[in-house]
Amino acid sequence: MTPIQLNDDAIDYPVYQVHLKRLEEINQLSFPTPYFTVLLCADFQASNDSGLSSAIDTLIKKGNLYFCAWGNACEKAHDWYDDAIVEYDIKNKLKYGVTTTWHDKETLASALWYLLYCAIVDEQHEDTCSTIVITVADEGWNQKITDYLEHCKEFNQLVLEEDQ
Repeated sequence: MTPIQLNDDAIDYPVYQVHLKRLEEINQLSFPTPYFTVLLCADFQASNDSGLSSAIDTLIKKGNLYFCAWGNACEKAHDWYDDAIVEYDIKNKLKYGVTTTWHDKETLASALWYLLYCAIVDEQHEDTCSTIVITVADEGWNQKITDYLEHCKEFNQLVLEEDQ
């Protein structure tokens, strides 16, 4: 992954974008920093359960501190993530401290905006954190995100104006 150059200094972490054909491909990613925030965009209803479970396990083990899900049945991904964090904490006898959100009633633009401007980690991890946007299967989502990120400052203004 290579960082995306953004034209907005308000973004706290380096941003990376990845497009995958299947959720299971998350297992093959090299993550750029020890910790990261992530927006996972997928049709979770259409994904198989073992693929979702495997993807979630990889994100947890690789240092995900803030998980946002968007797409069809994204609440399912959120709930599975929460369950996996509890299991991980019990098994490893530590508190992992991941924040999770799902954005089923929001547009892709709103979910991305939330990740970029609201998904903040604690101070002890902020210097070793990045933001990763992962789209699965849908090339259209990937292209929209590319467009938003290429014009990040304008994207921020547009979303803020729509919320008013």
